[in-house]
Amino acid sequence: MGFVRFGSGARSLLWIPDPSHSEPTFGYLRFMARTVALFTQAGYTVHLVGLPTAPGSGCR
Repeated sequence: MGFVRFGSGARSLLWIPDPSHSEPTFGYLRFMARTVALFTQAGYTVHLVGLPTAPGSGCR
């Protein structure tokens, strides 16, 4: 699971993209930085969390 934080505001926003972005690439992070800029400028901290594409061996 990969994660990135944009901004450092007092309010938080959790952003969970579709499973194809479980490990964000540099190009995707640049795109997301532009996408969440309005939120960070408004005082939010945006947590971008990439969930694993397949469950672990103990999950059903």
